[in-house]
Amino acid sequence: MIQVYVLEDEFQQQSRIENIITHYLHEQHILGSRISLHGKPDQLLAEVKEKGNHQIFFLDIEIKNEEKKGLEIARRIREKDNQAVIVFVTTHSELMPLTFQYQVSAFDFIDKNVSTEKFAERIKAALDYVVGNLNQPAAGQTFLLENDYSRIQMPYKDIYYIEVSATPHKLILHGQYDYMEFYGTLAEMEGDPHFLRAHRSYAVNPMNVTKLDYSQRVAYFPNGETCIVARSKIKELIRAMEALHGGK
Repeated sequence: MIQVYVLEDEFQQQSRIENIITHYLHEQHILGSRISLHGKPDQLLAEVKEKGNHQIFFLDIEIKNEEKKGLEIARRIREKDNQAVIVFVTTHSELMPLTFQYQVSAFDFIDKNVSTEKFAERIKAALDYVVGNLNQPAAGQTFLLENDYSRIQMPYKDIYYIEVSATPHKLILHGQYDYMEFYGTLAEMEGDPHFLRAHRSYAVNPMNVTKLDYSQRVAYFPNGETCIVARSKIKELIRAMEALHGGK
């Protein structure tokens, strides 16, 4: 499942890109993917809830006569997610050098004025890259949770703990850089040695527990957040922490 976001304020161009993407997904028999079309940057940013290289953003550079708006949005996306794939689609080919100054690691820069065939070819090449990412197993130091509704990919070292949300069928990830709600269950994480089910509502990453209060049964994390640890899980968490620190 891939997530496709398009930021384009001209309806004709938006439809042009959407048709190419839709045809590609149908042609490749890729089910469950979502295309999100936006003409306003704030609406796009508000909709992005996940992280990972299964997400691709096709961004126009000039939005509502703001010549560099797309570049600014790309930088904000990159600040949140260093794995998402970013592609600029624009008539302003003279702005290509600026994409390097904004340091957003864009996958491609597509000129809208190229031929119809070449334009579609470049869009599909970017989609091929994202689909290829889905077929690559996550590296050993990367957490990956994928189901029919979400795909979350993030380095374990950046995750503090994951809790059950008050919203049914959702989890909340607490991390060094993120607070993210997504569809999933703690049961889907069972068997992952990087997490310990410390409570019926929490799975903690022992690597990032800075303090464990035995009497209060509370685990502390680098950002000051805490979570409850079940009495029956205290010793197991202690052993996990000691193993990470050479038995100390």
